[in-house]
Amino acid sequence: MNTRSTQLLILALTIFAFTGCGGNSLPTAPPSGQIDSTLQSQTSQSGHLLLGLYRFKIDPDNPDNPISYVPLREGEMHLNIISFMQPPVGMNFGIEDVVDVQPGLITVDLFVKHPFLGADVTTVFDVCGIIISRGSNNYPYSDTAKFASDADVRLMNPDGFMRWWNPTEFPPNTQAIFGYRDGILGIPNSVGQYDATLNPYKYFATGMTDPTAGREAIDAAMRGALLPGTKSVRRYEIAFDPSALYFNYAIDANWEAPDMSDPDIVIPDDFPVSANRPEPYWIEIESMDNTLTYNTATQEASGSLGLTIVVYDWFGANDDLTCAYSQGNELLGTCNPMPFETGDGYAKFGLILGISEITSADDFMIWVGGECKTYNYQGFVPYEIQGMYIQQWVTVLEE
Repeated sequence: MNTRSTQLLILALTIFAFTGCGGNSLPTAPPSGQIDSTLQSQTSQSGHLLLGLYRFKIDPDNPDNPISYVPLREGEMHLNIISFMQPPVGMNFGIEDVVDVQPGLITVDLFVKHPFLGADVTTVFDVCGIIISRGSNNYPYSDTAKFASDADVRLMNPDGFMRWWNPTEFPPNTQAIFGYRDGILGIPNSVGQYDATLNPYKYFATGMTDPTAGREAIDAAMRGALLPGTKSVRRYEIAFDPSALYFNYAIDANWEAPDMSDPDIVIPDDFPVSANRPEPYWIEIESMDNTLTYNTATQEASGSLGLTIVVYDWFGANDDLTCAYSQGNELLGTCNPMPFETGDGYAKFGLILGISEITSADDFMIWVGGECKTYNYQGFVPYEIQGMYIQQWVTVLEE
């Protein structure tokens, strides 16, 4: 059997074995009378995929097992064509190390491992491990984008925030291949109230074996691939409140069938552009020109905040829209669709935020977002632009 035939056989077996239990097959078309936009958006079996879903419990009073998890699964669950994160395939996701436990903060290294060594057709891209918790705060100027407050489980060192796979906008659906699924082993969303729609994540890729590594550890030539047989480890600094000790964890990835006209698959060249996420995969604030001051005697604020934002996108970074908003009403939000510098896989944008209402010298938080030209989140969130977001604290000088 030649290499190409072997790859096709492995893919076929993967589809057969891991998309469901109890003899269910992968639906390629909805049953008669059950066609809807959500299901139609999933039948392509490409784009963003939900590779795994877990329920975590933080137990700070248990020194032997301060954090644990169970898979959220049902007897007839099928997630996607390459759901290699789910039992009974093997332990391909887990806790690498509990680094530290402090009151209100636990630091843990989590790993994701691709089990199919030699099955290059199953290479996935832009893998992210998302913490899904309660959302008590709203993203600026949005009634639907909610994120965790100090009273909720929250990630203190995120690589970014995304909307994907939250149970409010990706609800349980018996017909869904890729949707969020409540599990019989975990706490259902109706009980856990995991209603945050903008959730923090860490990025996993081949080469990111140092859990504290940043973007520099991503092999740009491989387009953020998680190669078959490789493992990636990321560090999570998870803050919690005594009233919030549970959270759900979703593993997001991207995949599209490669060109298999040649016997051997070349990674990533044989995978199309659509095998990567359409959103930016990383955003950095390269510099801040902060002249914000507050005069306590006159109770007046002055100055502005200038930002140089670097948006990393595998394709079309120069087409992304970059915006910045303050969490409160401290600064006037602004957006810029025109980068002043572009390069291979990145674009730099300049933003200047003027004062709206600064009433003290207290620090405050801003959001920076990079949004692409793709809408709808594969039919789950109509009319919303897909993007990724980061947070940054800003200081105000007291006079």
